[in-house]
Amino acid sequence: TRREDIKLVLMVGHTADAYYFKEHKDWAQRHDSFIPLEHMPQEERGEPEWPQMCINSPFFDVIIGEIKEVEKYADMIFLDSFRYLPDPERACTCPHCQRRFREDRGKDMAHTPFWEVWDWRYGVLRERLEKIKASTKLPLMFNAHPGGWAGRMLRVLLEAPIDFVFAEASEADHQPPGFISEMVKLSSIGGAPVAASRNYFHLYRTTQATTPLAIRQGLRESMAAGGNIWLLMFGNEFAFNEPDSSIEVVFREHEKIEEYLKAQRPRSDVKIFYSVTTHELLGYKYIDEMRGFYYALQHAHIPVTYTAKTEGPFIIFPNALSAQPPDTPFLATFLSFTHHRRTDLQNFTLEELELVGVLKEAWSYVKMDGKVIPLGDMSYSFKRERYEADMGHVALVRTELPKRGEIMGVTQSTGPEYTLGRSPPPPAYSTGFPAVVEADNFTYISFQVGRHYWRTGIPFFRQLILRYVPRRLPLVSAPETVQAEYFYIDEGHAIHLINHTYNQRILAKSIGHVKKDLPPFSSTGAVHPPREVVPLTVDVLLPPGRWRVSLPLRGRKIVAQQKVTIPLEEYEFVVVEPTA
Repeated sequence: TRREDIKLVLMVGHTADAYYFKEHKDWAQRHDSFIPLEHMPQEERGEPEWPQMCINSPFFDVIIGEIKEVEKYADMIFLDSFRYLPDPERACTCPHCQRRFREDRGKDMAHTPFWEVWDWRYGVLRERLEKIKASTKLPLMFNAHPGGWAGRMLRVLLEAPIDFVFAEASEADHQPPGFISEMVKLSSIGGAPVAASRNYFHLYRTTQATTPLAIRQGLRESMAAGGNIWLLMFGNEFAFNEPDSSIEVVFREHEKIEEYLKAQRPRSDVKIFYSVTTHELLGYKYIDEMRGFYYALQHAHIPVTYTAKTEGPFIIFPNALSAQPPDTPFLATFLSFTHHRRTDLQNFTLEELELVGVLKEAWSYVKMDGKVIPLGDMSYSFKRERYEADMGHVALVRTELPKRGEIMGVTQSTGPEYTLGRSPPPPAYSTGFPAVVEADNFTYISFQVGRHYWRTGIPFFRQLILRYVPRRLPLVSAPETVQAEYFYIDEGHAIHLINHTYNQRILAKSIGHVKKDLPPFSSTGAVHPPREVVPLTVDVLLPPGRWRVSLPLRGRKIVAQQKVTIPLEEYEFVVVEPTA
């Protein structure tokens, strides 16, 4: 590899280690029982296949030893699975952890408030990564797996000394088009460079290649978001299938535009604020609100990314508890700016708004622009409740600022149209409180508009979001199925275009479980990869003046004003530069 100038990245310190588990079960992470890396069926008993080893045990010395062993071969060390999660059901309480906690905090773990132990565990992760970093001169790569493990590794990216982030995107086959790009942006919040993976195989069928189109588009998604392109393959794939040569085209594209990729700087007209505090408090409810904004803007081809800083030309605060308002224009929703860290609900830190209370009904309504739209959703698990908790909740706000729309309440929790209470009840009265507050430098929406767009895709929620975000040229005019990613290059712009216009998936979603349930009509796990792309044309809308539009992959240059129309098959890279 040295002779061929191939960089070698070696994996060390995988905390799921069956070999050391057999010899040293006292080094394993355990709660009520041993903590596995994998999700095991509830009825399955016995020892886990992937037992987690504790980084507070002597196993940590094994990790340091592995690093010393590979240093003479490797160009970078890679921590793939380095799991030490804070969640109660997956949090290690082994004797090594209890002993260290007493040494660090001077008290017993079992009698310490929940959030103090939670933060302590992240401190352990940070300290261990600092020791690993100090033990070697090699760069440190860390698998943040942003779409998995409840996103728990995202906080590590903000606190630990990591040189390179691996964003494992193994969920891509059952996530929206553009997911790999999204994971690159989310994993960039700590500032380190990112590589996102596209699995060569479909779902988790590691001996079965997915379609070449799915692989090509997935690799392009990472490249288009500013990430490195990584194709993830397991050895069994080589044993049963000859790799498809058409995938090589993406690496050839990368080679042709590599100088542009090195020179490009991210353009983010809108930034979505990622709040560690809110994520830890609300989990997927907050992530849904955040992702709803992301895909609403992505579908409208507006340059958008994530940030952990309150800096930027325009910032969205998606129900971001405990955040502080920025000096720049922003949009905020629901209970943003109302919490201090993990305490009870308090008033807004925005002096223009007064929080009167929260309407906590299963369903509510927003009345605006001649429409009456339900807020809320049915529960798809249908275990304890008929509706999704908190989706119908609305902040009741008093203000002297201009207002738009109103919030309406209901007098019952379920509607009469369908059995099992899955339909919403009709609106019954006006609360007298606004849906939207419009100030000179900010907009406030009193409900979870992003979460509603993420779960339902109803155009009303997307249109409401787009009403309040800036638009600056150049922009793309194209169907929602086209993904556009924007960058600056010198005095010009670069635009990556990915065409997701294809038979994306067959989706079959369960409507939940009920007492005395009948056998399902068919399975609910159907997921198809894209197989054929539909070519189309895209208009790039240009600022005033004369511009030279280049298509480096085609070897074409065009001088244009106002707009230029570009044919798009699977992927195109566009450079827009001012003419002399």
